[in-house]
Amino acid sequence: MSEKCVDCYRRGFKEGVEAALEQASRGELSQEWAQRGLHPRAMASGGLVIEPTLALLGEEGPELVIPLTKKPMKKSPYRKELTRQQKFVEKNHPRMGFKAKAAKAHALTRQKLGMRKKRSS
Repeated sequence: MSEKCVDCYRRGFKEGVEAALEQASRGELSQEWAQRGLHPRAMASGGLVIEPTLALLGEEGPELVIPLTKKPMKKSPYRKELTRQQKFVEKNHPRMGFKAKAAKAHALTRQKLGMRKKRSS
């Protein structure tokens, strides 16, 4: 990567981006990428990306990049166990109120994971 692009980190993001844009407008980045065997895909007229792709964005003005699918977040061990305990409490204590069920599920989760008992305020 060119010194001007590396300066993004040294001088501050705004100045570094401006330097990179200046370099791109002169075609220097394209030449540098080509020397490294990189061929970014220009997206000024739009396009669909379905795999990891090196792309050139904003070359003809503002562009918007939006994921088409939402990747599910990984659940923490606590969240996984809490889900199990909520199902258990719901099944075994159907008449219990919502807040009581939530408190019971959290208490069982902490117990199962060997966590300390919640302090009372």
